[in-house]
Amino acid sequence: MDLGTGQHFRNRNVYDRSNTHLTLSVNFGIQPAEWSVEVVNPDGRSSREFRFNVVYPPPPRITSVEPAEPVGSNEPQSFVIHGEHFHHSAKVTLRDLTRSEVFPDRYIHHRTDGQLVLRVNFTDEPALWAVEVINPNGQSSGRFRFRVVAPPRNAPAAERPSESEIINLAIRWARSQLGRATQPCATPGCFYNPRNTGYTPCSTPTPPFDHEPWYSWCARFVANCYGMERAGFETAHDMFNKLSTAGVVETQRDNIPVGSLVFWYWKMAPQNTNDDGKEYGHVGIYIGNGDVIHTGVSKDRQDVHVLPIWVVTSRLDRSAMLDRESSYLGWVAPFNVLKVLGWPGRTE
Repeated sequence: MDLGTGQHFRNRNVYDRSNTHLTLSVNFGIQPAEWSVEVVNPDGRSSREFRFNVVYPPPPRITSVEPAEPVGSNEPQSFVIHGEHFHHSAKVTLRDLTRSEVFPDRYIHHRTDGQLVLRVNFTDEPALWAVEVINPNGQSSGRFRFRVVAPPRNAPAAERPSESEIINLAIRWARSQLGRATQPCATPGCFYNPRNTGYTPCSTPTPPFDHEPWYSWCARFVANCYGMERAGFETAHDMFNKLSTAGVVETQRDNIPVGSLVFWYWKMAPQNTNDDGKEYGHVGIYIGNGDVIHTGVSKDRQDVHVLPIWVVTSRLDRSAMLDRESSYLGWVAPFNVLKVLGWPGRTE
C-alpha cells in the first residue's frame, strides 16, 4: 500500500516463495513515499502492516567528458559524458556560458547507466561550456564545466573530407555500382559486366575478387563504399557482432541517418555444402526514404540494387532459417561505423 496516496495493490504476484521469504517485482515509481506491506495466509491470519520508505534513487553524477577539452569545429563531433546513475530517459542540456546560450534536450545517440554519447557542433570559437544531465524525477547532475579550445589557425587544411562528404561519397560510389552483378576491376579501361553484351573479363592480372559476383559479398560492398578494399570480416554477421559488442547498434526502424549500415540475420538453408547452418547475415547502406542499396540476397537477383528495408526484411524472414521473430537486427550510424571499424572513408 502507498500510504501517501492511499492506493492499495492487492494480490500481488509472488515469483518465489518459501516459509521465510516471498519475492515480488514491484514498480514503486520515482517519487519518495512511505509504503506498507502485509502478508495474509489462506486462513485469514495476517502479518499486519510492515511499513518502509521508498527513497529517491541516487542523482546522476558526471565524472568526466571526452574529449576533456574539445577542439572547436563547425562540424558535429562525438562528445561523451561519463558518470553514473544516468536514467534510460535522462535528458542532457548544454550551455555555452561565454555567450549565455542554452541548448536543452540534446539528442543522445547512445546511452548506458554510466555513459551518454552525443554529436555536438561547438563552432570553432573558444568558449566555456557546461553540460547537465537531468533524470525524469528532476534530479540533476549539476553543471559540469569544460572548455572548448580554438583549432590551430595556422594548421594546414585537412585533406580528409568532412563526415557529410564521406557519406555522400560512399552513397555516390554505391550508386555507381547499380545494376552491376560483378565487383569492379582495378584495371583501367576494363568495363566487364555480364549484363553488358560484348564485354569479357580483361586478361590483365587483377587483385582478388575482380570480376567476381557481388552476390554474397555484401560486407565487402559496404566496406568498399567507405574506402576499404576488404571488409576485414568473414561475414556480415561477424561485422554486426563487432559493432554490437561496441554498443553502437540501434534497433528502432525510423529516423535512420543516411549512410548508416543496416543489418539482417541470415543463415544458409540446408544444402549439400560445407557451410550448412552458418550465420552469414546481410548488410546494406541506408540511402533515405526507407530504402537501402545492397547486393542481392537471392540468386535470382545478384546485382547491386535498391529496395525498401521492409522488402529486404520480408524476403529474409522467409528464407533466413529464423529462430527469432524477425531477420531485421538494426543499424549503425556512419560516424560509429568509421570509429569502431577504423574505416577511412572514400576521398573521391
